Amino acid sequence: MLAQLACLVYVCGMERKVKVIYDDGCPTCRVGISLAEKLDREHGMEFVGMNTDAGKAIIAEKKLDMAESAYLVDGDSVAGKAAFMREVFSRGGLIGVLISLPFRVPYVGNALYRLLALHRRHVTKTEL
Repeated sequence: MLAQLACLVYVCGMERKVKVIYDDGCPTCRVGISLAEKLDREHGMEFVGMNTDAGKAIIAEKKLDMAESAYLVDGDSVAGKAAFMREVFSRGGLIGVLISLPFRVPYVGNALYRLLALHRRHVTKTEL
């Protein structure tokens, strides 16, 4: 029972690395990614800037719309917007789960992400 509860609070089954594709030209995005890297104690995420060769290849392969969201890519599964925030921060232990809580509320999570993305459009150095 306790193990099942731990799986609900912390993400279970994080054996392979997932890729986080983000706008590396956006100062706000870099702050968020820096926090996510610090919380990723399992080192289960690979952070890939969208302006790097690796980022461009993943964006082309998965047909990602980087003007809309950053993405978490796990094999064939792609999470964007609130789901991206939930997945990335829930991998950061209890503190990450707490940070991800607003993104778990239906409609609120996507609205909050849209607000963050609106700010991103004003500060990014990347052409969207």
